[in-house]
Formats: sequence, structure tokens, C-alpha cells
Amino acid sequence: MSNQIRMISTENERLNALTCIFGEFSKAEMKHPEFPVDLIHRSAIVAEESGELVQACLDNVFDDKSIEDVITEAAQVGATVIRFLVSVQRTHNKTKLEAMVQHFKRELKLK
Repeated sequence: MSNQIRMISTENERLNALTCIFGEFSKAEMKHPEFPVDLIHRSAIVAEESGELVQACLDNVFDDKSIEDVITEAAQVGATVIRFLVSVQRTHNKTKLEAMVQHFKRELKLK
């Protein structure tokens, strides 16, 4: 018996996920307009948010807590990763990140 599901998402599913992430992104920028300058502290914030997601999943599975908490924590992880990438673009190698964006746009056939 497999413990995995096939995950080819629909456009609507992706848009719903991104809407949740960008909602949390906006709230995070309002609540915490400052973001660490150094990569270590930035990555620690991502790790902290990831840990909160794991805790929410444990609480859901073993303590019958709400799936909404899991969704919120997952969206917060996504929002924190976006903040991390934006901050890297601002403070480090902007050209490298832009090259990666162009690569993915070509790969995904986006404009």
C-alpha cells in the first residue's frame, strides 16, 4: 500500500494555494515590515515556520485539531519563503535570481 498520492494540480488548485500564500505574505509584511539582512537569520525564520507546520500536522493527526491550522501554517511557510527570495533579490545577486526567473518562465512557457 502506497502512502503517496499523485499530485498533478489543476490551475484552480494552484491559484487557491497562491491566494492563501499571498494573503499570509501581506499580513506578514504588515506585522513584521523588517526582515533580517543576513541569510542565516532569514533561513532560520523559514525553518521556524516549517516547524510550526509540522506541529500543526501533528496536532491534526494525533489531537484531532483543525485542518485550517495546517492550511494557515502551510501558507505562512510559503509566504516566508517568498519574503526570503525577495530579500535575496534585494541584497544579493539580483542578476542570478532574475536569470532563474527567466529560466522558469521559459520552462513553464510564461511571458
